Amino acid sequence: MSALIVCGTSMSGKCDYFMKEDQEFYVQTQFVYVMYIPCCPLKSYLYMGRQPILQLPAVLGRSVGWTILQYLFTCLFAVGAVGAPVFFVMGSTKWALPWACLGAAVLFLVPLICTHVCKPKANKESKRRYLVMLGHFDHQREPSETDPLLVSSV
Repeated sequence: MSALIVCGTSMSGKCDYFMKEDQEFYVQTQFVYVMYIPCCPLKSYLYMGRQPILQLPAVLGRSVGWTILQYLFTCLFAVGAVGAPVFFVMGSTKWALPWACLGAAVLFLVPLICTHVCKPKANKESKRRYLVMLGHFDHQREPSETDPLLVSSV
């Protein structure tokens, strides 16, 4: 007997990619999902390769935004991709609706692919904060005690 799991948690929103000593680092956020919809961000993690190595003290907004973009383009593409054949089968080809759905599917396919394939890079300040959290201090600038990403969470 199989059951459909309608809620749970999953990682999403890969962003802030950077390289250090031939290792790739990036940030990803854990979300609560309900019916495959990302509802609530829980925690953000810094990954090295495919392994989480550090939980960030706060949820990263860029990661949440990237997840929302991915979900938005997925929904818009799905509406067009499902709507076009449905309206063609219903025989409503003399109306513009099936053609509009087909156009929407084609239009949103490119940004959908881009949001899943592109690797948004970390800016210099974010990269410096991540390296400080990992213990790789930048000797050009001392870390600030008031930096919100450097405050430890217990």
